[in-house]
Amino acid sequence: MRRLGMDDSESLAQAAVADAAHKFLLSAAGDGGLLRAWPLVDPTLRICLAQLWVHANRGPITRLDFDFEEVAAALAKEGPGHRLWSNFETVTVRALRKTVYAGIGDNPENWGIASAPRLIDVETKLLYVHDVSKLPGAVWESDTYSIVVPMVMRLTDGEWRVLNVGSDVVPEPGWPPRLRH
Repeated sequence: MRRLGMDDSESLAQAAVADAAHKFLLSAAGDGGLLRAWPLVDPTLRICLAQLWVHANRGPITRLDFDFEEVAAALAKEGPGHRLWSNFETVTVRALRKTVYAGIGDNPENWGIASAPRLIDVETKLLYVHDVSKLPGAVWESDTYSIVVPMVMRLTDGEWRVLNVGSDVVPEPGWPPRLRH
C-alpha cells in the first residue's frame, strides 16, 4: 500500500529497512538460528547480547577461568568464534523468540511491518512489527490498538541491521548492557 506524498525513492528506502528486519525475524525468531541472523545484527547489539549473556553466566564463566571481556568480544564476532557460542546462541534465540512470540505470535505468515518507520536519527529508524492476522484487512490504522514488537534498525556499512528487538532503546554496551528503559 502506498502512502500519500511518498515518492518512489522514499518507498524503496523504507522497503530496504523493513526487508532487513523481516530477514532477521525469519532467521532468529523463525526457523533459523542466531548464526544465520548474525550478519543482520548491528555490532552494538552483538556486543550487548554477548555482554548480557556473559553477565548472566558470570559464575560458570569464572569457574572456567575465562575473561569476561574476551568472551563477550569473541561471541560478538562474525560466526561462532568461541567454544561457548552454542550455549550463547541457544539462550539468545530463546529470549528473542520469547520477545517476538509474546508480541506477535509464532507464525511468520502473520508478521507485518508498519510501512512508515519512525526516525531516531539520520541512520537509525524504529519499526513496529504487528500480528496482521489481528488487524482488519491486515492493515494497521493509527487509531487502532495493536500489540507490537518494536525493532530499532541502523544503517551500518551501507546495510540496514538490527540494533534492538523488543525495545525502542538504542542499546549501550556495559556490565550489564542497557537494552531497555
